[in-house]
Amino acid sequence: MLSICKKFIDIYSVGIKITDGDARPLRSDRDVLAMLIRHEDVPCINVHIYEDPTAAPLSFKLPQDNPMLGSQVSSNLRVTNVKIVGDLKANKKVKVTGTIVGGIEDESMVDLFITISKSFDAQKDLEVIGHSRNNKEFQLPSKAVGHYVVAKYSPMNEDGKYGEPVFVVSDKIVESK
Repeated sequence: MLSICKKFIDIYSVGIKITDGDARPLRSDRDVLAMLIRHEDVPCINVHIYEDPTAAPLSFKLPQDNPMLGSQVSSNLRVTNVKIVGDLKANKKVKVTGTIVGGIEDESMVDLFITISKSFDAQKDLEVIGHSRNNKEFQLPSKAVGHYVVAKYSPMNEDGKYGEPVFVVSDKIVESK
């Protein structure tokens, strides 16, 4: 989460406060896990980042910002051959599949989105329609009609380290029936 925060705020020079959409502070992995459990069936969770003048800046470097640790942190886990399988029709189920390479898969994360174009900006052009940790099967909502489906598969190994996420786009748009 701090990796995302540092894109918006210089976390090494100002204090920060991170809260969920219900204004509950997120201070540790335990807080983040509790938030995810509370919002298990919610496709999109709001997290707020504030500069906090009463808080001290981080006194440590994130692993990816520390050149001495960089090689120890990266995971060899990869996912290949990611596909969206199933009937691309409203209210039908699709499944996201992939082949895990370089380790044993644990609770990988799969996010499902819709977009109007096969070429998209992952930061702007995607609308979340599903999120899952274990079950990689999703029912396509009616609002997906006329859109391409995009799956983001983020593999996680048994040590809790994520590999590089992989995006895949459906070959055709979702049909009504």
